[in-house]
Amino acid sequence: MCLLPASFFITENTMYNFTDMHLHTKFSWDAEQDMMELAQKAKERGIRHICVTEHIDFQDGHIKGYQSFDYDGYISAISRAREIFPFIGAGIEAGEIHEFKGRFEDFIKGKKFDYIIGGLHTIEGDTPVYPEYFKKFANYRDAYMRYFEEKYKLVSCGGFDAAAHLTIVHRTGAAFYPEFSYASFKNEIDDILKMLIKQSIALEVNASGLRAKAKNIIPDADVIRAYLSLGGKLITAGSDGHSLKDSFEGLETVYETLSALGVEEVAVYENREPKMVKIMKEKTGAADEKK
Repeated sequence: MCLLPASFFITENTMYNFTDMHLHTKFSWDAEQDMMELAQKAKERGIRHICVTEHIDFQDGHIKGYQSFDYDGYISAISRAREIFPFIGAGIEAGEIHEFKGRFEDFIKGKKFDYIIGGLHTIEGDTPVYPEYFKKFANYRDAYMRYFEEKYKLVSCGGFDAAAHLTIVHRTGAAFYPEFSYASFKNEIDDILKMLIKQSIALEVNASGLRAKAKNIIPDADVIRAYLSLGGKLITAGSDGHSLKDSFEGLETVYETLSALGVEEVAVYENREPKMVKIMKEKTGAADEKK
């Protein structure tokens, strides 16, 4: 299968109904793009639907934790951005929900989100996003195993709509353990996929790995194929853009891969409910959505 480069420019003439359900703006501690600029880019690129999923972290002492999140400002910014591009969902990427379930449930109470991603960025104070995580293990395989053990705990806890970047451990870990494959952790990954299906949690296919050491989508085609073979039906797509440059980049590779695997629809979420959007545009150019 020929994968298009991450920098491939999306235009309105594309055959795909692109959606992006994983984006961050200045309301996230590690993002720099403005909501209005993001909406304008979505309009110019002919994106069908997006969701802005700001980081919400619950650890004590976090640089910008859940207690300092400007919810009212965020909702107001979403509302203004919809004047440029109407198809924007309000969402969050909640970290380590299984460790902070009480704080998570208190945080979302009374708030209106269309979509919640469950993320795993920190394990015992270290993050597989950075090289330091891998250096604490004598065997790099153990670093992956520890990550998958924790990911299983997260999806078992549930309470969210999609599991973010299921194999994010390989985004940076490819520099330390390039031999990683689905087959090498089949049992562990299958257990996670089965739990996703049991919990009705979507599998997110995340393009950020294309911009990192992995040089591939995360999870890759083998993991997606396994999810489908186990009966999984809910898939979301996301660029994980934290900057205007990275937002929507790599979606063409995500869609090319999904199409090659026989996937016909991806999910977008409104009021925490999935709506299915056909991957391929109809001849008229209209997107076919259904509940």
